[in-house]
Amino acid sequence: MTRATLDDLPTLIQRMGRFHAASGLASRFDPEATGAFLTACVIQGAVFLTDRGCIGGMLAPHWCDPSHIMAVEMFWHADGDGLALLRDFEAWAKGAGASEVRMTSLASLPRADRLLKAKGYAPCEISYSKVV
Repeated sequence: MTRATLDDLPTLIQRMGRFHAASGLASRFDPEATGAFLTACVIQGAVFLTDRGCIGGMLAPHWCDPSHIMAVEMFWHADGDGLALLRDFEAWAKGAGASEVRMTSLASLPRADRLLKAKGYAPCEISYSKVV
């Protein structure tokens, strides 16, 4: 497991393309926009990479208490090594001063939801989507 650098962008963009294809998201996949987004995550947050997956996110203050820092996962794609990626993300969050980690899971990929619940995560918000 390694912390990604800007040199890893081609690999990350490729992985995110595969994740997009598997996720069932309504949006189109734009490699250039994905690269810009991933650049921001690498520079301003943290991205971890394995041979089979990646996870990344940023720190953000909670809206009602700026001293409560959250590490917000922005993407998490794993093919069998999701737990290792989650552990590294949590360790980074704690080391960076976060007091909470916010993770998401897609309805189309229920395995992540089961893993998060097994690791002590509890649903705190539910996100809905509608294509218009």
